[in-house]
Amino acid sequence: MSREIYKYRVPVKDVWHDVAMPSHATIVHVACQDTPGVVSLWAEIENESASVTRSFRIYGTGQSIPDDTDYVGTALDGMFVWHVYENVLTK
Repeated sequence: MSREIYKYRVPVKDVWHDVAMPSHATIVHVACQDTPGVVSLWAEIENESASVTRSFRIYGTGQSIPDDTDYVGTALDGMFVWHVYENVLTK
Protein backbone atom coordinates (compact mmCIF):
# COMPACT_ATOMS: atom_id res chain seq x y z
CA MET A 1 0.00 0.00 0.00
CA SER A 2 1.37 3.44 -0.89
CA ARG A 3 0.73 6.84 0.64
CA GLU A 4 -0.16 10.04 -1.19
CA ILE A 5 -0.82 13.70 -0.33
CA TYR A 6 -4.03 15.40 -1.46
CA LYS A 7 -5.27 18.97 -1.07
CA TYR A 8 -8.74 19.88 0.15
CA ARG A 9 -10.21 23.39 0.24
CA VAL A 10 -12.48 24.85 2.94
CA PRO A 11 -14.13 28.29 2.52
CA VAL A 12 -13.92 30.80 5.35
CA LYS A 13 -17.62 31.05 6.26
CA ASP A 14 -19.50 30.65 9.53
CA VAL A 15 -20.88 27.20 8.65
CA TRP A 16 -19.64 23.61 8.64
CA HIS A 17 -18.26 22.36 5.31
CA ASP A 18 -18.48 18.69 4.39
CA VAL A 19 -15.37 17.30 2.71
CA ALA A 20 -15.17 13.84 1.17
CA MET A 21 -11.83 12.27 2.07
CA PRO A 22 -10.54 8.86 3.11
CA SER A 23 -11.56 7.93 6.64
CA HIS A 24 -7.96 7.55 7.84
CA ALA A 25 -6.62 10.69 6.15
CA THR A 26 -4.12 12.53 8.34
CA ILE A 27 -4.03 16.29 7.87
CA VAL A 28 -0.38 17.30 7.71
CA HIS A 29 -0.55 21.00 6.79
CA VAL A 30 -2.98 23.93 6.76
CA ALA A 31 -2.40 27.20 4.86
CA CYS A 32 -3.95 29.93 2.74
CA GLN A 33 -2.47 29.47 -0.69
CA ASP A 34 -3.94 31.21 -3.70
CA THR A 35 -7.57 32.18 -3.12
CA PRO A 36 -8.61 34.79 -0.54
CA GLY A 37 -11.20 33.44 1.88
CA VAL A 38 -10.23 29.79 1.37
CA VAL A 39 -8.07 27.60 3.59
CA SER A 40 -6.31 24.59 2.08
CA LEU A 41 -5.75 21.36 3.99
CA TRP A 42 -3.14 18.84 2.85
CA ALA A 43 -3.78 15.28 3.98
CA GLU A 44 -1.74 12.11 3.75
CA ILE A 45 -3.79 9.12 2.71
CA GLU A 46 -3.39 5.49 1.81
CA ASN A 47 -4.57 5.24 -1.79
CA GLU A 48 -6.89 2.30 -1.06
CA SER A 49 -8.84 3.96 1.76
CA ALA A 50 -12.61 4.33 1.48
CA SER A 51 -13.95 7.90 1.46
CA VAL A 52 -16.21 9.34 4.15
CA THR A 53 -17.63 12.80 4.75
CA ARG A 54 -15.78 14.85 7.35
CA SER A 55 -16.89 18.33 8.48
CA PHE A 56 -14.56 21.28 8.94
CA ARG A 57 -15.15 24.87 9.98
CA ILE A 58 -12.92 27.92 10.03
CA TYR A 59 -12.90 30.19 13.08
CA GLY A 60 -11.32 33.58 13.49
CA THR A 61 -9.30 34.55 16.53
CA GLY A 62 -11.63 35.35 19.43
CA GLN A 63 -14.62 33.36 18.14
CA SER A 64 -16.29 30.76 20.38
CA ILE A 65 -15.41 27.17 19.50
CA PRO A 66 -17.79 24.27 20.30
CA ASP A 67 -16.64 21.51 22.66
CA ASP A 68 -17.27 18.70 20.16
CA THR A 69 -14.42 19.77 17.84
CA ASP A 70 -10.77 18.92 17.31
CA TYR A 71 -8.14 21.48 16.38
CA VAL A 72 -6.63 20.84 12.93
CA GLY A 73 -4.34 23.79 12.27
CA THR A 74 -3.93 27.55 11.81
CA ALA A 75 -3.47 29.51 8.57
CA LEU A 76 -2.33 33.08 7.99
CA ASP A 77 -4.23 35.07 5.35
CA GLY A 78 -2.78 38.59 5.17
CA MET A 79 -3.96 40.35 8.30
CA PHE A 80 -6.33 37.48 9.21
CA VAL A 81 -5.51 34.34 11.19
CA TRP A 82 -7.84 31.38 10.60
CA HIS A 83 -8.14 28.32 12.84
CA VAL A 84 -9.46 25.05 11.39
CA TYR A 85 -11.53 22.68 13.52
CA GLU A 86 -13.12 19.34 12.71
CA ASN A 87 -16.48 18.18 14.04
CA VAL A 88 -15.60 15.06 16.05
CA LEU A 89 -19.03 13.58 15.33
CA THR A 90 -18.07 13.17 11.65
CA LYS A 91 -14.60 11.69 12.21
